[in-house]
Amino acid sequence: MTDSLLNTSFANTTDSGNLQFSGLSSNIDWQSTVDAIMAAKRIPATQVEDKIAVNDTKLTAYSDLSLIADNLKTSLDQLRGGVSFFAEDVFDTKQAFTTSSAAATAPGGYTPVAPDSLVGVLAGDEAAVGSHRLTVHQLAQAHQIRSDSFTDTNATTLASQGFAVGSFTLNGESITVDGDDTLGDLQDKINASNAGVNASVVSVSPTEHYLVMAAEDTGTVAALDFAGGNATTDSLGFTDGVGGIKTELTAAQNSIIDVDGITGITRSTNTVDDVLEGITLDLFGAEPDTEINIEIEQDLTQIQSSVQGFVDAYNLMKEFILDQKTQRVRSDDPDAESEFGSLAFDSTLRNIDRELGEMINTVIPGADSGYATLGQIGIEIGSNFMLEIKQDKFNDALVNNTDGVRKVFAFDATTSDSRVSVVGFNQNAQPNVDGSGNLQPYYLDISGTDASGNVIQASISETAGGGVIGDGSATQSSQVITATDNTAANGLQLFFNGDPSLGPIDDIEVTFTRGVADQLFGYLEKLTALDGQLTSDVSSIEQQNVDYQERVTQIDTRLEVQRNSLTQQFISMETALSQLNQLRDQLTEQLGALNGNS
Repeated sequence: MTDSLLNTSFANTTDSGNLQFSGLSSNIDWQSTVDAIMAAKRIPATQVEDKIAVNDTKLTAYSDLSLIADNLKTSLDQLRGGVSFFAEDVFDTKQAFTTSSAAATAPGGYTPVAPDSLVGVLAGDEAAVGSHRLTVHQLAQAHQIRSDSFTDTNATTLASQGFAVGSFTLNGESITVDGDDTLGDLQDKINASNAGVNASVVSVSPTEHYLVMAAEDTGTVAALDFAGGNATTDSLGFTDGVGGIKTELTAAQNSIIDVDGITGITRSTNTVDDVLEGITLDLFGAEPDTEINIEIEQDLTQIQSSVQGFVDAYNLMKEFILDQKTQRVRSDDPDAESEFGSLAFDSTLRNIDRELGEMINTVIPGADSGYATLGQIGIEIGSNFMLEIKQDKFNDALVNNTDGVRKVFAFDATTSDSRVSVVGFNQNAQPNVDGSGNLQPYYLDISGTDASGNVIQASISETAGGGVIGDGSATQSSQVITATDNTAANGLQLFFNGDPSLGPIDDIEVTFTRGVADQLFGYLEKLTALDGQLTSDVSSIEQQNVDYQERVTQIDTRLEVQRNSLTQQFISMETALSQLNQLRDQLTEQLGALNGNS
């Protein structure tokens, strides 16, 4: 019998982990043949997988784009203005500056005290730009008293020290001194009550101790009150036997200030936030001979910082778009060829690029002369369409006409009737501009109000006298009027704060403009919303990948059946060849035996 060597180059491990040999009888590597056939048949699946890989790259780019868009939107939030109470507007931020001078009543040669030694001033957004004069005559103080002396704190009861026990009233709260109470117990009872008093034991010597009580709050309204006193409070030394405080350490007193020539303003605390609207005064010291001058100004530093943040965020978006549209090597592979970004020919990216360009070049209708565009206030388009701040030009514009700069960026609205205010708008609302580009008002007509002051019906038109009540240009809910899509003011919301049972009111003028930051913010908010274009594009690609993967799975499932069938056919061939070889060997042996016997 002829020996044969096992061809291990035809060995293959199956998916189940078993070692399989091909060509044992045929000496044909049919396993490689099957692999080649399957690879050829799987080309359609590979092509679909390539599409999935391309889509995955797009999804990564879309994720980056969404983050950049959110960053740009955030940078616009404080520049865009707003009409709601909670809207943050950097143009509303204020800062306070203080100086001091000698008061008119100060003696000759008097040196005024530094203002920050007397008061801290915090200006909120509601504070009006302007100046104020302040004099601090007196600080508010918390009432503080003490008891008579005690010989012991915790070891000896008050009764055994000769003090009367019983109940007394402190700031309306009843406190009982029991026969077995020590001085420490009395301290704890007072602190546990709701009397608004802090009690503490002060030890002068081992045999001399006092209970000191201080009101938690300053001002005369928080003065300690024993309701006239009684035998217990007299015995303890809190009251003097005739209803008064026996030993007062610090009198309860209010703060006293003069503001803008109004004298004798009193408050119970040293934090005064209800004298000047939007301004909080923290009183540190009293000096009647020093007058503090307070200047409230817009915080231009905050505006400059916000504008710089917007420019940086905008340029980041432009850099991303430029990078996507630029052909370059995008792989670490040194042999890789240059290519465009995965979104280079994406319609959404092209639309974003176009919208950004149009909005950055927006001309604000009705703007002050020299304050109608970003370029006019020093924010110009430079190389590669990036924004650049010309600092000198921008700072001059900001200092000379801060409100003009604000209107370039923010939503701005005025009404001819103080009873009407703008309370909302959306991306659809567009200013009323005539054919020459001049800003015009919208005209609001109200049919009247009911007995509760609610608007009955309203209309919004672009021309005076052109409104028709009930024409569908506005809807009303209580006192809120909303422009519909029958007018270019679509989405504008107005609040009418009129009296009940009013008759018709015609041609109330409502004028508004939308600055660059407001327009960009609205566009980006719509773009990145849950039902926005970016989300829609991502969902579409993700669904496409799901469909692609199903196709790949179907192809692989079908090919696996074909692989098994081919493999079984080759195995059958090998089995048949093996049987033929065995038959050949048997015949050869038999013929050899016959020849040997002849």
